[in-house]
Amino acid sequence: MTAIKQRTLDELFDEEHGQEYEKRRDALWLELVRANASMYVIDRVLQFPGHMLLSPRHQVFLPLLVRNFADAVLLLVVGTLTDPDPRSLTFSTLKDWIVENCRRKVRPQLRAYLKNQATPGEISGLVDRAKKLRNKLVAHLDRQHLLEAAAMADVQLTLLELRDLLEETNKLMSGLCLGRGRGRDMLPFQYSPLVEYPQGMDPRSDIEYLLDLLAEDSAVLRMPEEQVQSWPGFAGNLKREDREAFNDWRARLGLPKVSFE
Repeated sequence: MTAIKQRTLDELFDEEHGQEYEKRRDALWLELVRANASMYVIDRVLQFPGHMLLSPRHQVFLPLLVRNFADAVLLLVVGTLTDPDPRSLTFSTLKDWIVENCRRKVRPQLRAYLKNQATPGEISGLVDRAKKLRNKLVAHLDRQHLLEAAAMADVQLTLLELRDLLEETNKLMSGLCLGRGRGRDMLPFQYSPLVEYPQGMDPRSDIEYLLDLLAEDSAVLRMPEEQVQSWPGFAGNLKREDREAFNDWRARLGLPKVSFE
């Protein structure tokens, strides 16, 4: 028996339902691309030592960006995994629609395949915590969780956990991408590591380009040359990881590394 993932869409659906399946699948996929792009931006911003390179009056935007993008990822992931409204486009409603509208002769095989795909129950711990965070502090402002430190701490989710939850959601999406040879990159091509740029073309993504501009404008990175008297005191207060980051960004901008000895 031909495996479901090896079958063409024509083998799984008639023409009308095949087109409707692609429409629903692609709509869900595009939302996940947005979530993964948001996580990509978060990761790049967290790698940028803004606390060291930027002046205090320029240290609001980047943390705010991380917070807002993380909220967006959380809302989308929790919605696709747990929204009970049958009118919503979720993994559960898409699975149900596929079984109801596929060709009758492949229905038993397709039902068995979908049953074996990961379900929210398999990652229930993370999903439950993410849903609670969404309901108490992101989509709504529960008074107790907003005002009491213990209650707030009870619903926190680390970025690492959110990233893991997003990865599990990506696996669900991949499992529902039917049709032989069907694959879906979860990042826009501008962020994809699979894209190879011609020699001489700037390979940096837009967020990397913007962070480089911030670094180029940083007086701190040029302090060893331009603020010679202030440099020893500043350098002496840097932690080891900040010293490494300082030289990494100097090198990234074509400046020589400095010695902290």
